[in-house]
Amino acid sequence: NPCDYTDAPARDTPKKKALRSDGMRDLVGMLDPADPCQMVVRAAVRSGMRRGELVGLDIGDLDFTRGVIHVRHGVDSDGNQKDPKTPDSVRDLPMTPALRSDFMARIAKIEEDFARTRQETGSDCPTVGPDTPLVCNRLGERYKPDAPTKWWRRNRSALGFDGWTIHEMRHSYLSEMARRKTNPKVLQELAGHADYATTAN
Repeated sequence: NPCDYTDAPARDTPKKKALRSDGMRDLVGMLDPADPCQMVVRAAVRSGMRRGELVGLDIGDLDFTRGVIHVRHGVDSDGNQKDPKTPDSVRDLPMTPALRSDFMARIAKIEEDFARTRQETGSDCPTVGPDTPLVCNRLGERYKPDAPTKWWRRNRSALGFDGWTIHEMRHSYLSEMARRKTNPKVLQELAGHADYATTAN
C-alpha cells in the first residue's frame, strides 16, 4: 500500500482552548470597558460574540430598554460594515447587566472623546447617535477588525494569557454556558451557528 510510505498530514488548526469561569473572571477584572479594544475582549468573554460582530456594532444595535444586542453586521478588513458571516449569525442576544454596564462605559467614553476632539480641533466631530460605531477612534471612525487583535497580542502576556486568542474568549463563553447545562438549541442560537454540530465541536 503506497500510503504505508507517506506521513500523515499535520493538523490544520490547533486544538481549541477555553478558559474556566475563574479565568474568565480574572481576565474581565483586568480590562477597561471604556477602551475600545479592551471592551471587545470583555464582550467576547461575556457574550460569545465574534470579534468582527463586536467591531461591527453600532450604538443603535444596543437596545437598553429591552436588554437586547442586535447582531446585524460584520466588518471587512478595511473597517466597513458587511453582511454577517452566515445568515444564522443575524441574531438577538441577551444583554446581561454586566454587558449593559460595559457598553454604557464605552458610550460615555465616546461622548467624552468626541467633546474633547471638538474642543481641541474646532472640527465638526460627529455627535453620538445610533449610527456611531461602538468600536471607534476619537473621530468616530470604525476600527478595523485586526485592531483589537493587535492590542491583545501586545498585552496578553502582561495580563497572564500568553498564547490565548480573542476567538478563544468566544469559545470560553460558549463552553461555560454548556457546563451550565444550557439547552443545546439555545446554545446554537447564542453562537450564531447553522447547526448544533458546529457548536458542539
